[in-house]
Amino acid sequence: MLIDSWKEWPILWISACTHWWETVWLEIVDYVLNEIDISKNLIKWKIYLILSNIKAYEKSLELKKSGDPDYIINARYVEENMNRCCSVESLNNPINYERQRANELTEVLKKLDYQLDIHSTMNPSWSMFIHTEKSENKFKNIFNTDEIYIKLPDTVIGKPLLDVTERNGGIGMAIETWNQTNKDWYKVWVDNLLRLLLELEMIDRSTIDSSLLLDNKANEKFDIIGSIMIENDLFKPAKDFNNLDFVKQWEVVAYDGDKEILADSDCYIIMPSNKHSGEEYCFLAKKII
Repeated sequence: MLIDSWKEWPILWISACTHWWETVWLEIVDYVLNEIDISKNLIKWKIYLILSNIKAYEKSLELKKSGDPDYIINARYVEENMNRCCSVESLNNPINYERQRANELTEVLKKLDYQLDIHSTMNPSWSMFIHTEKSENKFKNIFNTDEIYIKLPDTVIGKPLLDVTERNGGIGMAIETWNQTNKDWYKVWVDNLLRLLLELEMIDRSTIDSSLLLDNKANEKFDIIGSIMIENDLFKPAKDFNNLDFVKQWEVVAYDGDKEILADSDCYIIMPSNKHSGEEYCFLAKKII
């Protein structure tokens, strides 16, 4: 959906459902359309509202209806993680649905000025804002989450959807927190979306309910310095790490069979997750004081 004020420029894209059951997008769009009444109250520029991975979203509905207890995991994507298949090389080799869909989206992504990608998590988590280096320089101290991770999209090995926007001259950013079944977390998405629209002067403060702007959080900031990859089925974490666990330089973080994988420096473990071979097990970060 395109909402146009007919007053140029720039263009903002709000995208979600890049993965499986991350359907908070639907509630955010409902809020934008009905509560903000964005078609009426958009002061300037354009907003695209995009459902990124249509087939994965449809798959999640089908599996949920079938009674599959693991439908959230099984509908993460159709054939490949859309948030790791967006390098130029991958999109030039569109062998599956996710790459084909990303190519379709590229026609709009390459025209954007800003992209906000909305994500949720399967398990309870802190509210997280994810900056590229470009978006952190542009929107420093604008967003309101418990944690802010800088350069995470720049660090991932398989390129995310945001990378398409950035390599075509735009600026990308993402927000991620617990799923929409918890309304307190839903308020975090609304709060940060409003902050972005106000910062870009796309809406007038008088048109929104000020109670939806939450009290400022601590905003602990972390600079992403690297990652640890799951290279094959022999990969195993050294222990059950939690987000923001601290490791010392040369501490064993994981094993690749008998081979030890060590931390290069004192750092924090960010978003540990046993996903799939070829994806990150975790990111490594320095806290910004």
